[in-house]
Amino acid sequence: MVNGQFEVVRKLGEGGYGAVYEAKDVALERRIALKVMLPSRAASKEYVGKFFREARTAAQLVHPNVVAVHNVGLDRENNIYFLAMEYVEGRTLHDVLQERGPLPVEEAIDYMIQSCRGLAAAHERNIIHRDIKPGNLMIKPGGTIKIADFGLAKVYEGEGGAASTVIGTPYFMPPEQFEGKAKDGRTDIYALASRSTTCSRCRGRTRRGAGADPPLGHDEGAAVDPRAPSDLPRDSGRSCGG
Repeated sequence: MVNGQFEVVRKLGEGGYGAVYEAKDVALERRIALKVMLPSRAASKEYVGKFFREARTAAQLVHPNVVAVHNVGLDRENNIYFLAMEYVEGRTLHDVLQERGPLPVEEAIDYMIQSCRGLAAAHERNIIHRDIKPGNLMIKPGGTIKIADFGLAKVYEGEGGAASTVIGTPYFMPPEQFEGKAKDGRTDIYALASRSTTCSRCRGRTRRGAGADPPLGHDEGAAVDPRAPSDLPRDSGRSCGG
């Protein structure tokens, strides 16, 4: 039992600074996802700050395409930092691409549009995710996209509040992010677009497979047809930066 409220059911996965569990909120009788900071990280003020930053940042966002945050805190009895989030039944886009390969164009575009809507809600609050990638896009059984993991997010303040350390996933980062100059939401749009071309069958399969990460620079060695596919939804360019 964590914090006298969350009953752990099973482990779902583990990342760089936390493990995620399926758990039951016994007070509200609902299933949740519980992120617990790894003991090796809990001694670092930097990681504790990062942990709470994710909670505060994500808690500002109430949107159908963003994973909701319910609670955050320190279980003093067990000395555990925890983050209680909405439990998303489904799989990541990364896992779907690994299993199915390139998706039908209409399905891929639908996922991108939903992702753009979630990002637009974040950008309206001056929040940059900074780590948009297939592994952070959850797909529910009905096809709804949920953006997860705002652990690298930051709040920006126009052109002035720009500089930051170089963090993110290199395969999906724009050039300016490598220089610590990710200034606004265009960072997320670039990251989303860098994967959108390999989500659909208009690109075809590369030798590494559809779900594999491209090398730095995002050049996958495949020719790109600049013409829009004939079955591309007509409103596909209006939801994210366009």
